[in-house]
Amino acid sequence: MRFPNDEDGHVLHTLYKEGLDFSQEHVVDFFVVVPNQQSGEALLPLIMGAGFDCELQYSDEYEDWTCYCSKKMFVRYEKIIAIQQQLNELGEKVGGHIDGWATLVDNSVGGNEKMAELLEERQRREQEDIETIEALAEAGSNMKKEHYLEHYFVLDTIDMAENIADDLQMEGYDVYEPMEHTEGGSVVYIFAVGKSCMPTKEAVSAETKRMAELAITHFGSTDYYDGWEAEVVKKRFFFF
Repeated sequence: MRFPNDEDGHVLHTLYKEGLDFSQEHVVDFFVVVPNQQSGEALLPLIMGAGFDCELQYSDEYEDWTCYCSKKMFVRYEKIIAIQQQLNELGEKVGGHIDGWATLVDNSVGGNEKMAELLEERQRREQEDIETIEALAEAGSNMKKEHYLEHYFVLDTIDMAENIADDLQMEGYDVYEPMEHTEGGSVVYIFAVGKSCMPTKEAVSAETKRMAELAITHFGSTDYYDGWEAEVVKKRFFFF
C-alpha cells in the first residue's frame, strides 16, 4: 500500500504495517498545544462545539499545556489533514497550534479485513457514473450496445501501477503503459485500463466499485482513481 510522502503519510504507513484495520472506525487523538491553562480553558468549548471530546492536561515532560481532542472516525489521509487544519485554526484563536495526532492499533479484531469506501465516497462515485452515462445517451450513443470503458488512475510512481496491473489483467482488463504527466509542478503518472461493459447504472457501478476498492487497498485512498470515459457508440440506421 502507498501513502503520500509526507509526515502524515508516513504515520499512516506505520499504522498500516502494524495492522490497523482501515475498514473500521477508530478513536483518533489530536493534540493542540496552548500557551497556558487559561488559553486552554478558553479553547475547550470551541473544540467541543466542533464535535470533539476534549481534555486539557499539563505535560511535565514537555512543560506545556495540551488540549487532547478525540474523535471516532475512519482513518483517511484527507480527513486527518482536514481535521488538523480545523483544529489549528481554532487553536490560533488563543495562540495555540496543532501538534500532531495518534491512534491505537488493536490487532485483536479485523486486522486483515478489506478496507471499504466511505459513504460519501460511494455516493460521489455513483453520481459521477450516472452523469457520464447520461452524457453518453445525450450524445446519441447506442445504449443497447456494450461500450469500451477506460478507467484512469493518477499515481505518484510507475511502481504503483505495477501493484494493480496483474490483478486487472487477470480480470480481463486491457492494461496500458503509464503516461507521465506534469500537474501543478509535480510529476504524476496516468495509468489506464479498459474493458467492455453495458452502459447501465448497475454494470458501470460494479466496475467503478472495483476500481475504488483497488485504489483503497493498494494506495490508501479512492482519490487515486480518477473515473472513466467511453466513446460514443453510433446507432445503425437502415434505409430501404
